[in-house]
Formats: sequence, C-alpha cells, structure tokens
Amino acid sequence: MELHLQDRILERCKNGDRKAQYELYKQFVKPLYHAVIRLVPSTPEAEDVVQDAFISIFRNIHQYRSESSLYTWMRRIAVNKALDVLRKKKKIGIINYEEEAIANLPVIDDHPDQDLINKLHFEIKKLPDGCREILVLYLFEGFKHAEIAGKLNISESTSKSQYFRAKQLLTQAMIKNKIDE
Repeated sequence: MELHLQDRILERCKNGDRKAQYELYKQFVKPLYHAVIRLVPSTPEAEDVVQDAFISIFRNIHQYRSESSLYTWMRRIAVNKALDVLRKKKKIGIINYEEEAIANLPVIDDHPDQDLINKLHFEIKKLPDGCREILVLYLFEGFKHAEIAGKLNISESTSKSQYFRAKQLLTQAMIKNKIDE
C-alpha cells in the first residue's frame, strides 16, 4: 500500500473510522495470521489470537509512533498475544497440535524452493513446544535470547539451549527426510 494512503487510513483509524479499520484489517490480517500460526499451530486458536490482536491494535492505535513500520508494530502486538496464549497453556498443561495448520501455510507457487520451504515448515511444527517457540521467536520474529527468556519466564541459558536443540532436531529431520538434497 502506498505510504501516503496508509498514513491517511491510519489517521482515520485513530479517529475511530470503522471503514478505515476494515481496510487496515484486510491489508494486514494474512501477514499477522502467518506470524501467529508459527507460534500457535492450531488454526482456530491462531485466528482468535489475530482477532484479539486487532482489538488491541484498534484500541491502542493512537499509541503508534512512526519509529517502526506499522506492520512491525502490529506484528509485535500479535506475537505478544500469541505468547500470552502459550503462557496460559503451559500454566494449565494443555498443548494442542493440529496438522490442519500445516495445510494453511502460505503457498508461493513461483518460489523455486517451495517444496523445501513446505517441508521445513512441517518439520518446525513437529519440534517440541519449547524448541519450536524459541526457534520461531529467535529466527522469524527477531527476538534476542534475553527477550525470549523474559517473555517465556525461562532463563536466557534455557532459551539458548532450546534454540540449539531445535537446530539439531531440524538438521536431523532434514537429513533423515533428505530435505537438503
């Protein structure tokens, strides 16, 4: 979206314009969903997280400062909502996996390595919860180990060791399934 147009939509959102909110929603719902589904592999749960994120985004849109891109700000809110869900699950001991989530990952037909990308997504989904969460936060979301430790209530060394373990498991899976050929 053209930056000037996005600025106008943003201003209208700050003034409570529902049409502008819908335009912003349409533009960012898919990218935010794809950021969330990496952390919360249940499709319905990821959709709920994205909806909660948009509620927070629209309630707090007046706090957005142009120091980062609008998408970066919105993605951070969505990722934090996903982390809240993960923390709640760990407190009550419920971890739920859905293979359906794999089928809903984005397909980029013109990408030459799409098969490899799909296999990697699949293998990431199979990682143990702690390893997967830390790998996604570190690699895909750009969190530092200290930030991950704070958000997941673990030590920084645990974050680093889980990340190392995730890389080991992915490498083993790639070799086993001949993904790297």
